[in-house]
Amino acid sequence: MNDLEPFRDPDSLRDGAMLLLTAETPELPESIANLAVATGEDVLRPVSEAVEEMQPVLYWSAAFGEPPYTVSITDDKGLVIARAQGIQNTSWMVLMPLRRGGEYTWLITSPTAKFEQASFRVLDDGQATLWQAMLAAHKDSHLVIGLVAQQLGMLAIAEREYTELTKAFPDSTTAALLLNNITELRNR
Repeated sequence: MNDLEPFRDPDSLRDGAMLLLTAETPELPESIANLAVATGEDVLRPVSEAVEEMQPVLYWSAAFGEPPYTVSITDDKGLVIARAQGIQNTSWMVLMPLRRGGEYTWLITSPTAKFEQASFRVLDDGQATLWQAMLAAHKDSHLVIGLVAQQLGMLAIAEREYTELTKAFPDSTTAALLLNNITELRNR
């Protein structure tokens, strides 16, 4: 089944939710299932997930080491397509637009020669269009936004939305299950 199939028709959102709720163990969407896991704990996001932005912001922990940092991005062929040196803070926005549907690996290094890397994928054109249409139609629904984000592989957004859902419905076992499953996926 295509990752987006349950969400093409608004009437089938319920069916998509049931797919996510009835799985014995949460599974990654096909679109991000083959992304490499991070090589350390200090790369924060994006890590083994999809992003909507063609110029995403990369985040890492201050525990990584003292600045200045160097960030490099390679494409799926291993070619360095972007690089920045002398970064003093713990985030950096990619300065050039990345290709929709492309898979990338980012590498952060510090003066102590420490390095960590993580992979991510940029939504393709169809996914980005679907995401924007869904946000416009369901901007106030943490459940719908979370479900669609999860199916698209945008795990950080899904986790944020499910967290808000559990705050709004603290007694809901469904909300708690969704949050637990996405947290499990993000911590794999």
